[in-house]
Amino acid sequence: MTIRLATIRDIEIFAAAYFDFLCEKDLVWSGVPSSVLARAIDSFTEGAFRQALSGVKGCAAVAEVDGQVVSSVVLIYDDNHSIGRAAVCFLIHTHRDFRKRGYAKKLLAWAEKRAFLEGCKVLETAVLDTNTSSKALMLGAGYQPFGILVRKPLDLNAGE
Repeated sequence: MTIRLATIRDIEIFAAAYFDFLCEKDLVWSGVPSSVLARAIDSFTEGAFRQALSGVKGCAAVAEVDGQVVSSVVLIYDDNHSIGRAAVCFLIHTHRDFRKRGYAKKLLAWAEKRAFLEGCKVLETAVLDTNTSSKALMLGAGYQPFGILVRKPLDLNAGE
């Protein structure tokens, strides 16, 4: 496996990875209308990926095996974090045909080293409680639960 920094040519790979993440059948995102997913993907490709490619606000990388991208990561740097410069792992994804082979673990270690070299004091990410594979990866790599993700379904007609 080799890891390289992503380029603008990789944008479709990252958009597909993000779409795949949002559509995982065991995640709470499944069942989201395709129009919402399309907006999320547009937001991702126009926002986080381009920030990461700048090299100043983050970085994006891909892991390849025999020339095929098998895993990808996007880091966004936060210079306004309460403890100093921090990195947020916006996305780490391994193509479903290549999972359970250690690629995400190796890419995560690369991302941690990259964030450290960029002066970050912490690397944070959000993991959905239903995503048992990601939870196992992160907890196994020494990440600790921090904060709480909350959600409230809204019904605009509830008070009438």
